[in-house]
Amino acid sequence: MKFLVTGGGGYIGSILVEMILDAGHSVDVFDRFYFGDAKFVRLAAEGKPLRLIRGDMRAISVSVVQGHDVVVDLAGLSNDPSADLSSRLTEEINYSAAIRLAHLAREAGVPRLVYASSCSIYGEADGAGVRNEDAELRPVSLYAKVKARVDTELRAMASPSFIVTTLRNATVYGVSSRMRFDLVVNMMTLHAFRDRRIFILGGGHQWRPLVHLKDVSQAFLLAAEAPASVVNGQAFNIGDNDQNYEVITIAGRVAALVPNTQIERVPDDRDKRSYRVGFDKAKNALGFKPQFSVDDGIRETLNALQTGLVEESIKTRTVEYYRYLIDAEQIVKSLSIDGSVI
Repeated sequence: MKFLVTGGGGYIGSILVEMILDAGHSVDVFDRFYFGDAKFVRLAAEGKPLRLIRGDMRAISVSVVQGHDVVVDLAGLSNDPSADLSSRLTEEINYSAAIRLAHLAREAGVPRLVYASSCSIYGEADGAGVRNEDAELRPVSLYAKVKARVDTELRAMASPSFIVTTLRNATVYGVSSRMRFDLVVNMMTLHAFRDRRIFILGGGHQWRPLVHLKDVSQAFLLAAEAPASVVNGQAFNIGDNDQNYEVITIAGRVAALVPNTQIERVPDDRDKRSYRVGFDKAKNALGFKPQFSVDDGIRETLNALQTGLVEESIKTRTVEYYRYLIDAEQIVKSLSIDGSVI
């Protein structure tokens, strides 16, 4: 099959694209490549059936979309803080561009779309119940509210000739060439490695469902290859029933694996984003079975830090990097004369 992966240069995409290639498919990667493209340039130089297309999701053309068997949409501002930077950009990129891409794919005759949704759309928990795919959506943040709208609207576009699936991913952890240290397991592991100290905000009793980066990437492949009768118009929670944890418990797992790490609770407002999620549907319908545990992810990230495979930088903290790019753009604009800085 021929895949188009939008946002393929990001945290998940950097792993998913390689897995798609390893499965014998070809891939076009559409991205702004804010975080670099060295891995993809190397893969292409090795003769892999891979093409890089640098562009903005808000202006993606039908010529980019047509000719593919599957479009996987990973693009967008990638978490709550980055979405809060600008409500306008969040609406343009995370909502309007996602809906527009789906319409372009349908009009171009692409038979299948798989969209990266989020378990954050379940929002504030009402009691201790587990949230399955038919649960009420109660998103709290702007990021989650937009994800919920797109998730709902895309599935309504499904038809016999246009197979649409949304994957509601748990909070991801693990090592990527586009590393992120603004995700709870990765961030705690970094702080334990660097400072031997983990700070817990909001009491630490908020629930988070977790999933390893390679497992969530495998779920996208399963959804892309599954029979239409199984996935068309369907949403699937992607994670592991055994990996619903309170934040304080996640900190405890990290501290157990990084010697001499202290856990400190910092007084703060209660975090309303708290949800336990059920994952039986993906297991039963897709055959999805996570292979990695939270402890695996902690060890993997710790080893990558110890060996220098990954390093902390502004690019590993998404919202801080976006702010840097926005500020740099304003500086360049203020200094430019006739389109040139120098």
